[in-house]
This record gives sequence, C-alpha cells and structure tokens, in this order.
Amino acid sequence: MKWIRKLVLLAGMAVVSQPAQAGHDCDSDPEVTPPLLVVGASYANAKSPIDPATGTGPLLGFAVNFGNYIDLGSALLQNRKLGRAVINEAQAGATTFDRPGWVGYHRQFSHALSRVTGLDPATGELFFNFDYALIEISNDCLHSDADVVPQEQSLPCTLEGMDATIDRVIATAQEIQAMGGTPVLNLYPPYDAMDLPLTGETFGLLWVIDESSYRTLADRYASRVAAELPDAIVVDAWAGNFMHLGDGIHPNGRTMKQAAKHIVNAITEHDRSCGDDADDDD
Repeated sequence: MKWIRKLVLLAGMAVVSQPAQAGHDCDSDPEVTPPLLVVGASYANAKSPIDPATGTGPLLGFAVNFGNYIDLGSALLQNRKLGRAVINEAQAGATTFDRPGWVGYHRQFSHALSRVTGLDPATGELFFNFDYALIEISNDCLHSDADVVPQEQSLPCTLEGMDATIDRVIATAQEIQAMGGTPVLNLYPPYDAMDLPLTGETFGLLWVIDESSYRTLADRYASRVAAELPDAIVVDAWAGNFMHLGDGIHPNGRTMKQAAKHIVNAITEHDRSCGDDADDDD
C-alpha cells in the first residue's frame, strides 16, 4: 500500500506545480467513461464506518433503516443513463470535518482520488481517472450528534458555524477542480418535506436544527456555492420530490431514484455542453 500513499502525495505536489489532468474528455461511452466519485454522509452512503482493526465503529456499524435503504450511491449505479462506475467514500453519520470514527470531506475525497490515481509508464506522469465528483450534504449543524463534543455539550450552530461548514464544502469542491474534475453539489431538501422533530425522537438526539436556522443554512449554502463555484454543477435534486422513509430525514427509495435521475441528467447535460464547446473550437 506504500505506493498508493506515494502517488497521492505526488498528486498533492502536482497541484502546486502545475494543473492536474483528470479523465474528462466529454466521452459518454460507458466502456471508457471515468467513474463518478462521491463524498458525503448518509444520503450518499447508508453505511456507517467500521474500523477493520477493531471490527466496530462510532455507530457500531449501523446502516440506515438497518440496511433496508437505497442510498444515492446505489441509486446512481441503478440509473442506466449514468453509464459509469461509482467510487463512494461517503460515510453515514459523517460531517465535513474529521471526528473520532469518521473522516471529513477532505479525507473522503483523498481516499476516492487514491483509487483512481495512476502513473503513466511511458511518460512517468500521474493521471487521475475521474471527471466528476459528487458532494452530498453533511450532518453539520443539523443535530446534536454532529459535533466534536458529546451531545450534552453540543450547541446549535451560529451563523459563523454554518459558514464554516460551507467553507469546508467549498474547499473540497476546489480540491476537485484542482485535480482536473468538475464538482457536483446537491442542495438541501425543503424543510417542509422533512420532519426533523421526528428525527430527534427517533434517534434520541438532544436537539435538532430549528426551522428558521435550517432555512438560513440551506439558503446560504445555495447562494454561496453558486457565487463561489461558478464552474461547478449545482443540482436541486430534492425539490418537489422529497419524501422521507419514516424517520423524518432520510429519503425513501422512490425519492432517491428521482434524485439520482436529476443528478445524472445534470452531468449528461454538462457533457453535451462540453462537446458543443469542443465543436466550436474546430
């Protein structure tokens, strides 16, 4: 495994010295199209992390709805139009920052990148076999069990805390761009479609974000990613579509499949526009 760590280290050095090259060439052939990388929390991956050394994890290896759940990573793979593999490094329960048992978005992307990094034997240059990376929303600021301190010491986010969360998402998107890829960011679900008080009761949380704060977080997220990431793909995949599976927060299977369809359509449209740009250059 040392060679992988070496390649990832070299990849980081390459970003400083020159723009990196990813696999994006507007080719929609599923035999050659690079995989889609995914970072996020339980919307993206239903499974919480398990430490292979101990056989346990921060949530004892729990999966959403006891495994009877179609996460977005699975829904994307089931969408025939996607035409590519999915490298899913998201973790149920994750936040944008590292905390005991979980890795944040920077390290999730680093893990995903290591799986698609190679060395061209002819030129000795690194290549990164991806063109898009999806960033799903995290647990930051949503409830009391999404902090670096125990629930008893956790407090709802201030506006500064919300901005810090968004800062980390934007930083991850910028890392994706630095490695030659296009970030795809999905927005927050509409508050009225969820039942966050029910979520608090279901999971024994000491507090959940209130309606006003949630709307502030969601609106600020949408406006900042649009303004600060003009070359990213921003998708409102939950709008008019969200139904939870009974716990107040996690989308049901039909919702997930519809969200995956919206994301795939956005990527496909971006590929078409890339192809149009290439034609214009001829």
